[in-house]
Amino acid sequence: MPPKAKLRSTPQSKLTLAELLETEIVRCGHCKKLYDQPLLLPCLHTLCTQCVVDTIVSTANSEVREDQHQQECTDHQRTESTSSACQALACSAEVTKVTQCMEANNANQEEATLKLLPYIYFDCPLCRSRAKLTKHFDIRKSDVCHPFEDSNNEFKFSRFNNDINFKGQQMVSFSDDMQHQVRALVELSLARNYFLQSLTQLHARKRMESRECLYCRYEGKSVPASSYCMDCKDDMCKDCCSAHQKTKLTRNHQVAWDEGVHRGLFDYDIRSRSFVPCGKHPPQPADQFCSQCQLAMCELCGNSEHQDHKVEGVEPTSKRLLSEIQHIQRAFSRTASSLAAHSRLLKQHQDKLLTCKETIMTQIATQTEQLHDMINRERDRLVHQLEEDFGKEKTAMDKKLWDVQCLESSLIDASQLLLHVSTCGRPDEIVSLHEHALSRYTQLVNSTPTYRLTKKLAPVYRPGPCTERNVSILLGQVSTQRIAINKEAKYRTPPPVSTLMPAVLQPPQLCHSFNASSPLDTKPVYPTGLAFHKNVLAVVDRANASVKLFDPSSKLLNELGHGEGQAKIQKPFDATFFLDGTIAVTDTEGGSVKMFDRSGQFLKSFTGNLKHPKGIALTHSKGEITVIDGLLRNLTVFNAKSGEMVKELQPKICDHEDDQSSEGDILIEPTYVAVSPANNYVITDMAAPHIKVLTSQADLLTSSMTYGTRQQELLHPGGLCVDKFGQIFIADTNNSRVHVGLPSGEMTELLVTAKDGISKPTCLTITDEGHLCIGQSGGDIKIFKYL
Repeated sequence: MPPKAKLRSTPQSKLTLAELLETEIVRCGHCKKLYDQPLLLPCLHTLCTQCVVDTIVSTANSEVREDQHQQECTDHQRTESTSSACQALACSAEVTKVTQCMEANNANQEEATLKLLPYIYFDCPLCRSRAKLTKHFDIRKSDVCHPFEDSNNEFKFSRFNNDINFKGQQMVSFSDDMQHQVRALVELSLARNYFLQSLTQLHARKRMESRECLYCRYEGKSVPASSYCMDCKDDMCKDCCSAHQKTKLTRNHQVAWDEGVHRGLFDYDIRSRSFVPCGKHPPQPADQFCSQCQLAMCELCGNSEHQDHKVEGVEPTSKRLLSEIQHIQRAFSRTASSLAAHSRLLKQHQDKLLTCKETIMTQIATQTEQLHDMINRERDRLVHQLEEDFGKEKTAMDKKLWDVQCLESSLIDASQLLLHVSTCGRPDEIVSLHEHALSRYTQLVNSTPTYRLTKKLAPVYRPGPCTERNVSILLGQVSTQRIAINKEAKYRTPPPVSTLMPAVLQPPQLCHSFNASSPLDTKPVYPTGLAFHKNVLAVVDRANASVKLFDPSSKLLNELGHGEGQAKIQKPFDATFFLDGTIAVTDTEGGSVKMFDRSGQFLKSFTGNLKHPKGIALTHSKGEITVIDGLLRNLTVFNAKSGEMVKELQPKICDHEDDQSSEGDILIEPTYVAVSPANNYVITDMAAPHIKVLTSQADLLTSSMTYGTRQQELLHPGGLCVDKFGQIFIADTNNSRVHVGLPSGEMTELLVTAKDGISKPTCLTITDEGHLCIGQSGGDIKIFKYL
């Protein structure tokens, strides 16, 4: 297991320049020394140039030695061996060329090898972020891989052009010339962190105790310096300083005496006279910025290569980019705080896992005592299985915890750097860091985390009856299946027969079908809701803004919603029947629920706080109707008789009970709701997971079904319904099928598909006879017997 990551707290306050110089920011996180030519990595960590080179070389040496060891193990079984370099060559167009290189002397071999090396993968030693260093490195196009990203690629330093792999080659260590070439590649690939370089230089100058006068040295003298010219950047003794301030060319130069420098009186003056050099003309300051090329440059570049571009000074550019850097810094800080919370969750899960392990071990021991020596061998087998599964889970948790801690540390360091830059950075430094910060932020947003817990080990011990007939049955089994993180593993005795789900017919029998069109239609029928009560089927036709009532023979009895005023339905979505035959319809555009009798007479409407009501369901046992609001993402419960609002339920999910800031909406784009016999809410959501089962208090029980075309996926969730057994049915519109599942929300099988004549199902309901009624796009209604 790798060592634990060193975590730092998220910065809470801004530091002055003097305070910043006294922190560890001026020291390399790898060698712990003052920065020497600091380079900015894509992860926004900064390392000395030599530290980067040393890390690359040490990684390469260890991988080559590992490859050599594997090659030696293979060669041991061979009767005849050839040169190790030739053995490792892959079938490639470059084989002949590389073989000639391998036969050359070591110096030529290394030089040829580096020429074949178009890139180097470099792992940051602080956070393990992986960067691809190339001779034409561009931070905006850099291939950066992080511990929390899901990557199937295993990169090796010994992987060369055309996938030629020098496994087992004799290059166990790098020569000085090879290291110089690697250093050159590193310096070409990575940008210099001029902000930290300037701070480090200022920090070192403030702590210089003895220096020689530069001018006296020209005369062969060794005189201690007592002052420093901030314009010439020369150290001077007292006499030379006096002469320096009398000459015509230097009399206006600003001179700092040593005591003032040590006390920090000239920190800002010294910093203001340093600059970020131009990439093409290093002696010149990069004091201009090309908006078209997004490049900082000197005046010479602006007047030549960029003369036709929009060029402005770094001062106004930095003001524009500073707010963006501050936004990125805050985003890093927030994400790091979230990762810290997730780290605590991982640790808590580890602790619970160990506690659960001890509990099950005790259960096994208790059962074993009753069976005596007869079950010892079986006991050993179960304990071994338990230890093995828990060991794998603990190893996986250790890796996830390590990844989270490394990423958290990386983002804290990046956040600290950007905070300091925002506070103390010069305009040119802000400009030079902005692009790197934006690239790191973009990479963080677009990356796919793999550290989150989606499955967990669910150990369950099931004891068997105490008889001597079968030791294996008596001792029981240890179940270590992985379940969703929001579930709890419990062993339940087999439920009574009355609670078992009935077997569904395969295939279901089509009982009746018709089209729900009417003479008043002006558009093709598009049903979005169905309701059934005492041989009357209500079809909500959203396209024609009406609710159509049909009898069992498909005869149109009435059509609601074409009245005036409140009796007019603007855009209906779903409907439900009350026990007395009254029908309630949700009107999304009107923001209300409207009630009609079977004759079409408008009775009343109620709104509560509704904004965009969609699905509606009746709770028979309580005499309440529940309306789901797609805009407010909540459930509103009304009294079915009076229409008064009983309560509003806003389902929220929170990872930690003591951290309310981490809670979020359970419902994202809810559409339909149904009430199960256990008075749980079953909801479809356009955002995955598409099925969510909530308690009557809006606590999330389970969620299932992701986006897709496979059997356990939905391409476009439509309406749903629940039968008297608690079985859940959901319309999969764009896959042209209907799923059936358990009351827990787990979909177990496909009830009907396109093979059964189903096309674009949009809504469902259960008839009085217990049959499934399906509404399809275009207005076709089909009724299936499924039991």
